[in-house]
Formats: sequence, structure tokens, C-alpha cells
Amino acid sequence: MQQREYAQKEVERLLNEARERAADLAGAKDVAEKAAAQNEKLFESEQVRRRSAEALARSARQLSSLSTQEKLPQQILEQLQKILHFDRAVLIIENDDGVPGIRSHFGFPKGAPISGLHMEIGGADFYETVARKGKH
Repeated sequence: MQQREYAQKEVERLLNEARERAADLAGAKDVAEKAAAQNEKLFESEQVRRRSAEALARSARQLSSLSTQEKLPQQILEQLQKILHFDRAVLIIENDDGVPGIRSHFGFPKGAPISGLHMEIGGADFYETVARKGKH
């Protein structure tokens, strides 16, 4: 009888130990899966940054190879569109007197009155708001 009780207790002890190890393994598996998911996100993020950096480098080479300055504003928007993928854009550059003007545009319908384009944000002129932020 004593031997039977001892064997039963030993079986119970081994079962408990097996359950504990199974729980430990499940916890380790969860940690490993979370680490793998995080590594995948980091890898994808790094790939996006790498592709963006490569696109910027290509754009910089393209812009620096232009032979005339007249083409530069349109090329800036064309190269930027390859990186940011926008539908419409306006390139505003100040002249030597500090007067802003539209130097190029992208994605607007033919014949659109671009020279009269005016944008406001919160009742304030968009360009002036951006220019003020850049001076601080």
C-alpha cells in the first residue's frame, strides 16, 4: 500500500512538473512570437527608410544634373512626387526681394488659374504662416 501511494504521489509530482514546464514553454513561445513580430515591423520600417533614402539620392542626382535653372522648379516637384506620391502641389519660392511667387505646379487641370491661387489655414495666409514658422 505504501509503495502504491508513493508511486501515485510521484506520478502527481511529475504531472505537476510537466504542467509547469508546459506553462513556461507557452510563455516563452509568446515572448518569441512577440519578438518576431516586432523584428518584422522593424525590418519593414528599415526597408521603407532605405527605399526613401535611395529615392532621395536618385532625386538629388537628377536635380544636380540639370543644365538650366529654368527647369529646376518643375523637376523639384516631379522628383518630390516620386517620393511622397501626391496628387497636386505648388512650389512657392521667394524672389530676391522676399516676395513669394508660384514657380511651378503639379497635378492641376490645364488652364487652371494658378497665378491667383491663395490658400488659407485658420483664416491666415498659408505661405505666411509657414514662412513665419521657419524663421523661429
